[in-house]
Amino acid sequence: MLAEIVLQEEADTQVHGRSAHSSSQRGRLRYNISAALLIHMRDLGFSWMAISRMLSVNIRTLYNHRRQLGLVDYGTFTNISNDDLDRHITEVLQQTPGSGETYITGSLRGRGIRVPRWRVRERLRIIDPVGRVLRGRRAIQRRVYNVSVPNQLWHIDTNHKLNPWGFVFHGGVDGYSRCITYLRCCTDNRASTALQLFQNAVDLFGLPQHVRGDAGSENIDVARFMIENRGANRGSFMVGCSVHNQRIERLWAELNRVVSAYFKDLFLFMENLECSNFLKIKDHSILRMCKDLMIIAGVILS
Repeated sequence: MLAEIVLQEEADTQVHGRSAHSSSQRGRLRYNISAALLIHMRDLGFSWMAISRMLSVNIRTLYNHRRQLGLVDYGTFTNISNDDLDRHITEVLQQTPGSGETYITGSLRGRGIRVPRWRVRERLRIIDPVGRVLRGRRAIQRRVYNVSVPNQLWHIDTNHKLNPWGFVFHGGVDGYSRCITYLRCCTDNRASTALQLFQNAVDLFGLPQHVRGDAGSENIDVARFMIENRGANRGSFMVGCSVHNQRIERLWAELNRVVSAYFKDLFLFMENLECSNFLKIKDHSILRMCKDLMIIAGVILS
């Protein structure tokens, strides 16, 4: 019985990313929470209260560890004036027009600026009042959707908005966490390419219980892979209409707005300048140049 308890405590330690070590003092073992773990979780946007729940420790215990590690003030809000904040928000809006609170907050964090969500909302009302109203009118009422745990269901699909110029996006999303398991811009829509990207994601995140995709030929190898590894007649690969694949369609909406629209306008502009011959699929050197451009722009994610 004692051995089972010890094994369970060790398992809990591995799951929660913390361990306990002995000391010369009496009492319970002291938690060994690393500074790297706290910094990583804080950089992901979790509050200290959320971190304490995920680590299964009291918020006061977590504070004591932060104090010893010198992390009491880590992740606090940046002291920045409204004028400087407006300048950064304007730059973000110029790079990605139509961005809302979430996008701007993430972009500011990428610049090392942490501000409360209410400040971003307040500044947007002043800087971009028209855009704020338009974004609210475009809001889509979506169906209630629930997945019980991570890796229970992945949604995969391909995006063909740039297909006239020889580019296809392959993507996958975890239904529970909305984590983008893979997103890649390729120059083909072959089943072997989709399988390779899917297997790379499996190596990183593990094999899902189920996968949801459409009946396209590019998903044949992925469906075969899932049935071979998870079994038949259990919904290992579920086929349905692409437009009802809610999680991945939400990702495509953002991809089309932020990425595809820009390059579509760029390629159409080049065609209007009689550069269409350089964008033909047969001209592989120009395609490689365009693909390198998209890599530099941060389009290709893996």
